Amino acid sequence: MSISISLAIASHPHPTERARLDLRTQLTAIRGHAQLAQRVLDRPGLVDEPRLRAHLAAIDAAVERMNRQIERLRVIDDLA
Repeated sequence: MSISISLAIASHPHPTERARLDLRTQLTAIRGHAQLAQRVLDRPGLVDEPRLRAHLAAIDAAVERMNRQIERLRVIDDLA
């Protein structure tokens, strides 16, 4: 393997490292939306249903992105 190819490979994070960071980002988003949804529910006598639904939809979307990322990891693992 040439030096330039070795350097190019070394400069890119390992696929699982990138996936780990992506999954952590999605978990942070889920936590944030869950906390905001909890705040909506904690308001005495007033539940902003559209706002609550938006937070729940954001959580669902983040979980779906995580599932796709996990599937990609499975494919990478199968190729290894």
